Amino acid sequence: MSARQTAKMEVFVGVALILFSAAIYSAAGSLPPPNFEPLGSAALPRILAAIMAGLCLIMMLRGFRTLRAPAPSLNNASAKGEDAPDLPPQRPYLSAIVFVCTVCFVAAMDLKLLSFPPAGIAFMSLILFLMNDMKVRQLPLIVGFSAALVLSSYWVFTRFFFIDLP
Repeated sequence: MSARQTAKMEVFVGVALILFSAAIYSAAGSLPPPNFEPLGSAALPRILAAIMAGLCLIMMLRGFRTLRAPAPSLNNASAKGEDAPDLPPQRPYLSAIVFVCTVCFVAAMDLKLLSFPPAGIAFMSLILFLMNDMKVRQLPLIVGFSAALVLSSYWVFTRFFFIDLP
């Protein structure tokens, strides 16, 4: 896919996700008022929707900048006989695998097979391992990072936001 096609896709996906964020923000207003939570039940979805919309704006600005740039001329590297820079490999199957892993993660907690900390650590470790080209050498670092991230998130949600995770 060319840079211009990617930029058009970024703008399109950005608009769609901003509309989705607006729907989430609006729907969060219908959540029941808080009983014991200091922020209320609508605060977290609204904060996340605002963050998602902000990140989409950044993505769209990058896409607009690419679309406004002049079309590239002949590749100077190939004209001089030099090798073009190596591009990362395309892995479209990875998104399908991540989706299946996410469904399994949610199902494991919904069926009460695992609680959030072990399920989260396993999920994060698996996703990071797959995205890191399955380098076994990196596995201890990946598991350590996943454990730190999941356990700190669990602590923040249960102790600070007073939201019980499964």
